[in-house]
Parts: sequence; C-alpha cells; structure tokens
Amino acid sequence: MQKGNTVLEMMVALTVLTTGLIAVIGLSFGNVLQTRTSLNEVQASNFAREGVEIVRNIRDSNKYKKTPPPPARWNAGVNTAEGVEQSIDTVSRSLVPTSSTNTTIYQGSDTLYAQASASGTNTKFQRTVTLYPICCSTGSPQTDDFGSASGSSCDFNSTDTGIGSTIGIQVLSTVTWQEESRARQIVVEDRLYNW
Repeated sequence: MQKGNTVLEMMVALTVLTTGLIAVIGLSFGNVLQTRTSLNEVQASNFAREGVEIVRNIRDSNKYKKTPPPPARWNAGVNTAEGVEQSIDTVSRSLVPTSSTNTTIYQGSDTLYAQASASGTNTKFQRTVTLYPICCSTGSPQTDDFGSASGSSCDFNSTDTGIGSTIGIQVLSTVTWQEESRARQIVVEDRLYNW
C-alpha cells in the first residue's frame, strides 16, 4: 500500500483547482461589467424619459399661461425648427439651441442632475431632444403624418385646423455616452397632441 501523493497526482489536483479559480474570477469580472452596463442603461433611460417629460411639461403649462393673449398657443415653447436637435435648460425648463457644451448632463453638489445652464461635475451622459410636427393628413384626428418625413408638410406655427395643420409633436429624446470605448445611445419617443 502506497502512502502519500505522487508528484503527478499533485500536478493534476493543482490544474483542476487553478481551472476552477480562473472560471470563478472570470465570471465575477463579467458580472461586475454587466452590472455597470445595466446601471448606465437605467440612468440613461431615466435621462431620456426626463427629456420627454420636460417637453410635455412645457406643452401642458401653455394651457394656464396668461400671456401672450390668453390662452397661449398649445405648442408655444416647443414649436422649433423641424428635426433640429435641441438641448434642455433644466433650470429654466426650456429648450435651447444645441451647442457642444450644453448637451452634457451635470451632477450638482446636491446630487441632483441638470443640463445646459447648470454647473457641477460632468457625467458621461449627453442629451438632445428632436421635435417633429405631427400633421393632420385627412382632416381626421385619427390619421396623422410626421412632417416632411412622410412627404406631407405642415408648420409648427400653423394656426390652421384643417388638413396640413399641426395636431401634435413627435418628441425624440436621445441620450448618448461612452462605455468601455464604445458609443452607446438610448432614444425615447413620445407623441404629444393638442388637447
């Protein structure tokens, strides 16, 4: 009967143990990267949704404005040039022309996030909002076209109520960021109508 282990048995045992440890470390590392990616996607989704909600808030507040002559146009403040990217000034809650510096989302000392006229620590996220008019194509509110993208034409500032009039706004809120040297993007779309 043989007592003790041979060198060969020790080598096999170390190989099995090392292989198992490498697999566990690899899975842990992959899990950490996936968790970070998921957190960034959730944060970007929330920033994109906030962009749509700010445009909705601008549209909704027009109903209660006293000037210019009451009531204010339903799309005042969001009737910008079709298809032009805008930034959001989160302090004044308004749309502003996009520049290379005002698309960045900042985290303030109070841990709240802001954009455009805000200050604080830069985050990796940038947000733009693009608006398109929704046109009444048949005189029926159930049928609509999206501006010149569908071949029809209507104007954000149109006061007409018939065919070709603006009955709503298509809002695209886009958040971009860099992650592990890859460009990432999340787009949230909504349609806001004149109610």
